[in-house]
Amino acid sequence: MLYIGLTAKPVWDTQSHSNRWEWISNVENNWETIRDEALAVVNNPGHPHKTILQSVAEGGLWKSFQLVDEGQWREETVALCPKTTQIMQGVPLLTGCSLGYCYISSIAPQTVITSHYGVSNVKLRCHLPLVLPNTNDLGMKIGSEGVRWELGKCLVFDDSYLHNVWHLGDPEDGPRIVLLFDIWHPDLTTSEIEAVKYVLN
Repeated sequence: MLYIGLTAKPVWDTQSHSNRWEWISNVENNWETIRDEALAVVNNPGHPHKTILQSVAEGGLWKSFQLVDEGQWREETVALCPKTTQIMQGVPLLTGCSLGYCYISSIAPQTVITSHYGVSNVKLRCHLPLVLPNTNDLGMKIGSEGVRWELGKCLVFDDSYLHNVWHLGDPEDGPRIVLLFDIWHPDLTTSEIEAVKYVLN
């Protein structure tokens, strides 16, 4: 779904128009709390997860632990991450819309997520880095822009641009873990958001 007239850029500067990004400071200030709950889930093989196969090159491993799946909170995972859930309820997530996700994303060493597009420009995607391996062979490209993550700092980008991710570190480097979540494009008004929900649902 392409919504004409929205500001288009691969990576967003959250320092400008700070009123648009009021929620970010609370998320970033609590990143260690989110990390601790994420690690408890990721490190327990009995907890529910999805293995994402789309766009993952052969030999790689990308796991997700869903908090919001197609716009709906997942009770099973929410119960495991109550503090994270409370923090994220202050974020303009795409809840009630089938395009919306919020999940713990874990990428193992020797994983390449090949170039792919998101499904719509009505949303922006955010990464909150929780665990970053100590390797230079880790990164992301969005459109023509190469980006690197910073622990506890939100990266906001438009995933309707072509993008890819790689973690080519050694096995002992461990996984890259981020909290990945979708927010409404900040240009959209409340009435426009409701109209988009109506069309998509």
